[in-house]
Amino acid sequence: MLKNYLIIAYRNMLKYKLYSTINIIGLAISLTCCGLILLFVQDEFRFDRFHKNSEQIYRVIRETRMKDGIREFVQGGTSGAVVPALLNDFPEIKQAVRVWDYIGVRINHDGKRFIQRLCVADKNILDVFTFPLVEGDPETVLQEPFSIVITETMAKNRFGDEDPIGKVFTIESPNFKGDYRITGILKDIVVVQSKVEF
Repeated sequence: MLKNYLIIAYRNMLKYKLYSTINIIGLAISLTCCGLILLFVQDEFRFDRFHKNSEQIYRVIRETRMKDGIREFVQGGTSGAVVPALLNDFPEIKQAVRVWDYIGVRINHDGKRFIQRLCVADKNILDVFTFPLVEGDPETVLQEPFSIVITETMAKNRFGDEDPIGKVFTIESPNFKGDYRITGILKDIVVVQSKVEF
């Protein structure tokens, strides 16, 4: 029975070549689109799920509108005053943390200068996000001012087999320049390497 169906389908494809080609291309495009949508939805649902209590972590975004009310753009950054306001106005919020992702920061260590991507955050970031540490105590690693946590990859690139804990990086950014003491090593989750030296 199946063999007969296949023979009939093959003969129809030969007889109606244009119609069959359009149908096959349409089927291929629709299957591809469905696959891509499925992959996108799957990625959205598993994004940052390794954090403890990830279902209770939310990101505040800013939506800027024009005068006529039409949405202009949405961005992930908000004012730094949002966190105290949220904690003050909404008692159901247990904790809030500010995170500023900064790309292309100049760092100086022992006379060697390099450019690195940094993330500036409140000291309670490891209370909200459960990033695993290779070295350091999550409870105390960022409690002191001018503390910095680096990734395993950065520790290996900059210090080799030497222990980086206690070493000092001089950050030359106009926004948060100063000497920062390394107090912990973060396990690599997404490896971002800096190769630029000058």
